[in-house]
Amino acid sequence: MCFFFLADLGGNSSGDGTSIKVPKVYWNFTRKSILTLEWIDGIKLTDAERIGKANLNRKRMIDEVSQKCYTYCIL
Repeated sequence: MCFFFLADLGGNSSGDGTSIKVPKVYWNFTRKSILTLEWIDGIKLTDAERIGKANLNRKRMIDEVSQKCYTYCIL
């Protein structure tokens, strides 16, 4: 649920020091059983092998997602 809230708020990197991008939701093309999102080239947080090959810090990325969810969805 937090994911949709972040996308609706534009909860992407905006000078807040994070590197996480949340796809934009295209609400005008979204229906009850169809969610239409912006296409983003990237690596899933669950793909530890590709994250390692890209020299990214998986723990830091997970912490950033958790912080965004906490900041935007709980506070």
